[in-house]
Amino acid sequence: MRVLFVSAEMPFPPHKGQRMRNWAILRALAAEGHEVTLIAFAEAEELMADQSTLRKLCPVVDLVPSPSNNHRGFLRYLARLRSLGSRLPHGPWRFRSPALVACVRRHMERQAFDVVIWDEVYNLENLQEPLPVPVLLNHHDVMQVVWRRYLEVEPNPIKRAYAWTEYCKLLRWEGQACSRVAGVLACSEVDREVLKQICPQVPVAVVPNVVDTSSYVPVSKDDGSTILFVGGMDWYPNQDAVAFFGKNIFPLIRELAPAARFVVAGRGPSPEFRAGFAGIPGIEFTGRVQDIRSVIASAAVCVVPVRIGSGVRWKILEAAAMEALRAWTLPTARKSCSPIVPRSSPRALSACCAMNRSARRLAEQRGCVWSSSIVSRFCVAPFGKPCRCTHEKLFRHEWRHRLAYRREA
Repeated sequence: MRVLFVSAEMPFPPHKGQRMRNWAILRALAAEGHEVTLIAFAEAEELMADQSTLRKLCPVVDLVPSPSNNHRGFLRYLARLRSLGSRLPHGPWRFRSPALVACVRRHMERQAFDVVIWDEVYNLENLQEPLPVPVLLNHHDVMQVVWRRYLEVEPNPIKRAYAWTEYCKLLRWEGQACSRVAGVLACSEVDREVLKQICPQVPVAVVPNVVDTSSYVPVSKDDGSTILFVGGMDWYPNQDAVAFFGKNIFPLIRELAPAARFVVAGRGPSPEFRAGFAGIPGIEFTGRVQDIRSVIASAAVCVVPVRIGSGVRWKILEAAAMEALRAWTLPTARKSCSPIVPRSSPRALSACCAMNRSARRLAEQRGCVWSSSIVSRFCVAPFGKPCRCTHEKLFRHEWRHRLAYRREA
C-alpha cells in the first residue's frame, strides 16, 4: 500500500515515547513492503539535520516547522488564556498549523494514497477537509483519562479549576474528533476499551508499543544501590511521578538502605524543579542521556511511579527488556501488565525497592517482577501482526465507508 504518515513529531531519533512508537510503526510498515511518505512537525534544528536514516524507511520526507515554537515561555500561558474562551481544549489550538494543512493537501494532489495515518489526537485539528482515502488515528494517550487523573492528584485549587475546564471540553471534543476518522490505532487493550466507550461507532485496533529486544542486552549484575526513573522532565506527568516518589517513598527507602540513590535520567529538569529536592539526600538528575541502556544496566531497580497518563509506558518496556524492572508502583495507572503487582502504600513500596537482599527477596515473593511472557508480548517481532490485521480490514473495505468529512468549527 501507499501510506501517508502525518506525524506530530520527528520519529527519529527515537529518544522519547511518541517518537519510539512512530519509529516502530514506520519500521513495521517498511518491513511489510508498504511505501510510506512522511510528513512531520520538526523543531528548528531538526529542519536542517541529516535525514538519511529516516529516508531508508520513508523515501519521501517532508518537514513542517513545529507549532510548539509559538507556545513557549510566556506565550504558552497567553495561549492557554486564549483557549479558555473557546469550545476547543487547549491542545487543538497548540497543534493548529496552516503549513501542515497545506503540506497534506499538496501531497494528496500529487500522489494517490491508499491510507493516511494521522498521528496524535490533538493534531486532528489540522485535518480540515475531506480526504478520498481512509484516515487512521494513531492514538498515544486518551487525553480525557490523562486530565481526569491529573484532577485526582492536583491539590492547587486554581490549577484544578483550569484542569476541570479542560476535562469538560475533552469529554465532548475527543469523542467528536475520533468520530471523524475511519479507525483508531490504540496502544493497549485498556485504551481500546476506553476509546470504544468514547466513540463506539469507530473501529479500534490495538497496535501495541514495542521495543526491539535485540538491542537491549539483559543484565544480571547492577551497582546494588541505584533506583532509576527514566523520562523527560519537561512533561508534567513525569515531574509528578518524580516528586511523588522522591518526597514520599525514597526517604523511607533510605531508612532501609542508607546507601540508596534515586537517579532521574531524562531531558529538561528545570533548576526550580531540582531545587525542590535540595533537602533530600541521594537524589540525582542526569539530564539528557545519549544511550539510556547503559544507565538501565547499572540500576538495581527501575521504578515507574506515574500517576497521570494512559497508554503503556516505554519506561517499563525498556527496563523489562534488560530484566532490570523490579517494582511497578502505581495502582491508578491501570495498564495491561497484570504480572506486576501494584502497591499503593509508600511504606510497602519502599520495602519492595530497598536495595538490601532481604527486600529484593521480599519484592520477588510479592510478585513485583516482570515476567518474560510480558516481554515477548511487547517486542518488535510480533508487532507486524496487528498492522497486517488493520491493513486487511482496509483491503476488505470494512473501514472504507468511514471517511474524515467533518471538522468541528
